[in-house]
Amino acid sequence: MTRYLLIFAALVLLTTSFAALAQDNVTEIRFSIWVACESSEGKAIQTAIDAFEADHPDINVTLECIANDGYQEKISAMIASGTNPDMGYLNEAIALEWASEGALLDLTDYFANDPVASARLPQSFYRYGDNRILGTNTGGEIMLMFYNKDNFDAAGIAYPPTNAADAWTWDEFVDVCKQLTIDRNGNNAASPDFDPDNIDTYGCDAGSWWATYYPLLVSNGTDIITEDGMQLLLNTPEAEEVFQNLHDLIYVDHVMPSPAAFQARQDVGLKTGKLAMKIDGHWATSDLADTEGLNFGIGVLPQYDKPVTVFLGGVTVIFANTPNPDAAFEFYKYHNDPEYVPMYSDGLWMPLLEEYYTDPVKRDEWLHGQPGVYPEGAEESVVDYTMNYSVQAPIYWVKNWTQIMDEAISPAVQAILADEMSVPDALNQAVEMGNALTEGRWVNN
Repeated sequence: MTRYLLIFAALVLLTTSFAALAQDNVTEIRFSIWVACESSEGKAIQTAIDAFEADHPDINVTLECIANDGYQEKISAMIASGTNPDMGYLNEAIALEWASEGALLDLTDYFANDPVASARLPQSFYRYGDNRILGTNTGGEIMLMFYNKDNFDAAGIAYPPTNAADAWTWDEFVDVCKQLTIDRNGNNAASPDFDPDNIDTYGCDAGSWWATYYPLLVSNGTDIITEDGMQLLLNTPEAEEVFQNLHDLIYVDHVMPSPAAFQARQDVGLKTGKLAMKIDGHWATSDLADTEGLNFGIGVLPQYDKPVTVFLGGVTVIFANTPNPDAAFEFYKYHNDPEYVPMYSDGLWMPLLEEYYTDPVKRDEWLHGQPGVYPEGAEESVVDYTMNYSVQAPIYWVKNWTQIMDEAISPAVQAILADEMSVPDALNQAVEMGNALTEGRWVNN
């Protein structure tokens, strides 16, 4: 009996030793995000982690959920104390600054040596210095025209084009907005009996965020800033035309609610039917698709000289002091792969790999993996629009972008849309203030 007990004890010891050895060989990775772990995005990321760990038993990934408010400051403090995660979400402007300071891992060689990872959309790469890569978007996004089909059906109007080659001109867009803007007596804004002081349903909302007007500027042959990142272009005739048109949507055409009207009314939106069209980011697809009974569609933006949308999105980075860069990059490739993360097929994120835009099978997995998410025509309004008509947002390369926007550009645009300043005066002020803040480019030409 003693002999068998000794053998059993030896086996237990051996098994424990192997388990400890296996545990010692597991690489630990910490990944931070700025949403709650119990949110749909947090749960989706955890699903990707579980799948990754099943495929990579030698790597363990711990998800760290940090509140969005104060996220950057907390990560900065963690870096200073050497307690930061290996990788995580990061604001684009901060990522470029930190990469230039050496706080982020240079991923240039990692992407160059990985043919699959490098086959991401060119617009999705964040670069700094001598064309070095700090990372790519976590998920892609473009600006689109969302609309309530019921409003169009009631007015007997054809839906917005899904093919960029057929994009409305600005004048055509305004004409449609007028037909869809209805006062409380049932008159539309094209009618001589229309009452602009008693509007029930608005035709459109173009917003005041830079991403909504940036593609219009590029379409009209201008930009926010010069290629060297030193001079703002907002006081050019082309830019003035765009902002005057946006102003006139509110105060001349009466088809878009003013900021005051939005504040006074809580019911203006696509979901309520009190708004017919809205320029918004692709991410809105997920929320609209989840709205029971909402009959929505996705079209392309109106154009001036050419059809244009803008590509943008937050970035995932690997911090330079990670002790496990190879393992971190393995998970980096995995965490935004549509095969493992449901945020693509549910309409929140757009894929980064080009094959999801060019391969019919992959495209179908994305757009139709969850039935009822993407409306008819998304192959044109989302896929083709991204591949052939999207430009990279200036936030990918302009230094001091946040300060320029917060202190110079956004206040001027808000003043225009509130009818507090004339378009030329507001834009001249923005240029004067903005030019005093410019510092050039993060990436060399």
